[in-house]
Amino acid sequence: MLKLENISKYYYSGKNVVMALRKINLEFKTGEFVAITGESGSGKSTLLNVLSGLDTYEDGKMSVNGQDISHYTVNELETYRKQYIAFVFQDYNIIDSYTVLQNVEIALTIQGYDPKNRKQRAIELIDLVGLDSKMNQKASKLSGGEKQRTVIARALAKDCPVIVCDEPTGNLDTESSKNILKLLHEISSDKLVIVVTHNYAEIHEFATRKIRLYDGEIVEDQFIEKNRRMNDEFSSVKFIKTRPLDILKISWNNIISVPKKSFFTLLIISFMIVAFIFAFGYTLKERNTSLRTETYYFENANPSRVIVTKRDNTPFTDAELEKLGEIEYVRSVVEHDTVFDSVYTNVIYNQEYDMDEFFDYKVLAASSLNEFDLISGRLPNNEYEVVIGNNGFYVVDDFISISNREFIKTIQGALTDQYTFKIVGIVEQTIDIENVKHELYFHDDALDTLHNNAIYENSQKFLVIDDFAYYGLTQDVRIDNTLGDMEVLAYDMMFFDMCRDFGYKAEIIDDFDAGLCPSAPFIEAHTFSIDVYTRFGNTYDPVSIELDSVPIYPHIFGQGLYVNINTFNTIFEDAIYQPSVVVYDMFEANKVKAELEEMGYNVFYPSGVINEDDAMQIIIRNLQLSLTLGLSLVVVYFVGYFVIRNVVVSKRKDYLIYRSIGASKRIINQVVIFETLYLSFVAFIIVMSLLSINERFDTPIPRLLRYFSVGSYISLLFIILILMILMARNFNKTIFGKSVISSLKAE
Repeated sequence: MLKLENISKYYYSGKNVVMALRKINLEFKTGEFVAITGESGSGKSTLLNVLSGLDTYEDGKMSVNGQDISHYTVNELETYRKQYIAFVFQDYNIIDSYTVLQNVEIALTIQGYDPKNRKQRAIELIDLVGLDSKMNQKASKLSGGEKQRTVIARALAKDCPVIVCDEPTGNLDTESSKNILKLLHEISSDKLVIVVTHNYAEIHEFATRKIRLYDGEIVEDQFIEKNRRMNDEFSSVKFIKTRPLDILKISWNNIISVPKKSFFTLLIISFMIVAFIFAFGYTLKERNTSLRTETYYFENANPSRVIVTKRDNTPFTDAELEKLGEIEYVRSVVEHDTVFDSVYTNVIYNQEYDMDEFFDYKVLAASSLNEFDLISGRLPNNEYEVVIGNNGFYVVDDFISISNREFIKTIQGALTDQYTFKIVGIVEQTIDIENVKHELYFHDDALDTLHNNAIYENSQKFLVIDDFAYYGLTQDVRIDNTLGDMEVLAYDMMFFDMCRDFGYKAEIIDDFDAGLCPSAPFIEAHTFSIDVYTRFGNTYDPVSIELDSVPIYPHIFGQGLYVNINTFNTIFEDAIYQPSVVVYDMFEANKVKAELEEMGYNVFYPSGVINEDDAMQIIIRNLQLSLTLGLSLVVVYFVGYFVIRNVVVSKRKDYLIYRSIGASKRIINQVVIFETLYLSFVAFIIVMSLLSINERFDTPIPRLLRYFSVGSYISLLFIILILMILMARNFNKTIFGKSVISSLKAE
């Protein structure tokens, strides 16, 4: 039985206390159809809410089957209501976004009803209340009577021993009211049905008992029909724990049943994901920005350059070089790193000052560039094409002639046409007092051609005479492709010291006496070759040459030995002791550096060299970035939180209805969390797909995404999911912060 002893209920309104129920003593049994009547404000609905566990009370004792439930916690009251009570509300409390079938089926789902028979049972109950033709219609489109019958079918789905109804016919026409009451009367044969009504005449022919309240007290308790078989003990509903798959299904139904709200939530979560990606990406980008492009040791400390040597100081084999190129993030392998320390010069005539102006260029690999780095044009396709830094002198399709700075003298009228390239692309470059060299990006094949100049710059050169005497060359070796292979041309003047050293013409005193030692007889009397000692300490057998001499050479400035390019390459060809691997920036360089060191190589990253001033600047920069990132994420989270919270709050009534039909705090918590997780996963997939598509276009987005690994995306998804779960849990506290009826009234 259901028994109330001296139950009192108070409401607090400001400083006033209102007694809604006063010393209520009642007993109810199975088989009764109880009508509770009274004037408005007499306490009818309050009594019903207390009986059903939807509301609490201050004084007295209530028991079920002899079990005192007076001191039940909120969770224990939820269990009591789940096991014993089905509620039919005056204002329906139907889930408008659900169909009739879904509204009935949700009660069976929460109850843990067998999934195989659940739908069929829901259909039977819908047929029982006469709504078979409206089964798949949204509840929002039903009439008042149809909504009420849906709620009754839902109450029957719980199969509880007690059905309480608050003004179930208050919004219905006469015929619908009679049908509803007749149905409830039939149900009461083996259940306890308690109906609150302000119109007792309407329910008179069905009621077995009448209870009238006045000002919170019972003034009448009359048994009308005594022939009914009644039972003192209630049999509670045996609920099976709601299955995880059912919770997932409820969450999914909630999403698809309100597409506009779900779509809006999806947009907000997508915005949060994109904002997080950009915030993290920008931070990573700035943290991996090099402060310097030159160091004390390297004129070219571009972030794309990673220098590699072997620990045993032996040359690299082709297989080893190939393996270097297979490392992730390595874009190309430049076999002779010293090419990057070469400086090339070109001359532009300044009409305003009537003079030549010389400009220096650092050598860079075009493979270090992406298409989106270009201001205009394209990347080089062959060794005769270059990309140039934006210096205002050249445009795409111009030609630029340059010479190695070691091969020319920067004087008026000097020629800088050792090499000529077509400019096919332009990149942004800022020229300042700390970075005065312009940039030239070469195709890998061009770097192979230029590397001999770099070997020359970093070698000691000797002229070998008669296979035994060495003569140190102070003259530059220069290119003249009009000469034949292994043909070397020199000034007569250079033979002055040779003649004296070899005992010719002892009267030679100074350079003006050089003519006393004609070069031709000296050349005829000796054999010549050139020997080279490289910076790496390796030596080669001397290369035999055909030496010739002239008194003057038309377009040459300063003394030197002149050879064609084939001879030059033969003389200065070097084994590969120090290659560079080309990357995009410091971010990739650090990853490649770590892998190379793990492979057993010595690795040096010039762009990573910092001094004390740089170190302090990096600390300050990283601190600023961390604060900016943290603030950005907090702002994004709270903007997303308040927007999503409003969307979830707009569905709060649905969750309270779940609670009223027996859903526990755990179930509702999981439903809200899974709804959020569903949308978060979908939003994440959509954002990732759009970002993937975007990589095909010239936008800043790929420049940020490149800093993300698979692990970064997984971490980002994990952070989003954690935030969404915390958001959902915080929302659920508001659902269970008050009694069900108080929360529903607030709604």
